Amino acid sequence: MLYRTNLIAFVPADHMTGLPSNVVVVYDHQSQAYVLRLSFKTSVVSIRMARTKLLVILATKILIFSFPNQCELLHTIDTGNNPKGLCELSSHDSALLAFPLNLKSRGGYIQLLVSRKTIFD
Repeated sequence: MLYRTNLIAFVPADHMTGLPSNVVVVYDHQSQAYVLRLSFKTSVVSIRMARTKLLVILATKILIFSFPNQCELLHTIDTGNNPKGLCELSSHDSALLAFPLNLKSRGGYIQLLVSRKTIFD
């Protein structure tokens, strides 16, 4: 859920009904309608929302979309193997993004990215 808004993003996957886990849906509770549907080739492991961005975390990449108006892909970050979808996005307008560093031989490191116009805006 995005702050005090009526927008809720979720993955409608259900192992009982067989719905796919590669779809992200944004629902507007106020108008009681689905306002966005994004499909991907691989499973979505996590979602993060900020006031102007929607992040979709896949097992090996983070996709940054403009949001909520005119949702379009702004940037893709290759993260290496991240099966738990570890990623955090600050709520401040000068966004800070934290996710596991892609080091094959070591673990326990994170990468921090501070927003720039070319990446987040």
